[in-house]
Amino acid sequence: MSMRFALFAGALCLCIGSVEAAKMYKIVDEQGNVTYSQFPPPPQPAQQQDGVRVDEMSVSGDSASQVRTLGQNQYCGEIQLPSINPKKPEEYLDLGELRQAWLNELEGDTDLNNVRFRMYMGRYNVSRNPSEAGQRKRDLQCAIAWVDKQKGNVEKARAALRQ
Repeated sequence: MSMRFALFAGALCLCIGSVEAAKMYKIVDEQGNVTYSQFPPPPQPAQQQDGVRVDEMSVSGDSASQVRTLGQNQYCGEIQLPSINPKKPEEYLDLGELRQAWLNELEGDTDLNNVRFRMYMGRYNVSRNPSEAGQRKRDLQCAIAWVDKQKGNVEKARAALRQ
């Protein structure tokens, strides 16, 4: 029983450290200079704090890939984003289906990384490079964010098609 408790306490200590590392502080001083820190700023006297604003943010450690352009095509990592012609508004209507497909793949990819789920589904021997899985996750997040940015264009396309 004490061995289980020791293992539990050790795992708890490891988890607490990673949760603490997931906080980020954005500090804006009176001149408008912005700094980011993992640690909260030290308390200052009230007369010095008038122009300073501190925001606490939560970060997951993973950032989405960036949209890049190669020739006429845009990519989020390995995912080629659809080329949409503004003169053909019906092309914007397919973005919802693409977003849902990418979201389903993102959720499914998360399940495949779960060891218990893989063992239950008989996929434990499937070798997956964790860095490739992480990159695919970031690419999917980038593609979903790109579709979300197109939301205004989708609404304009629907309005144009109704007329």
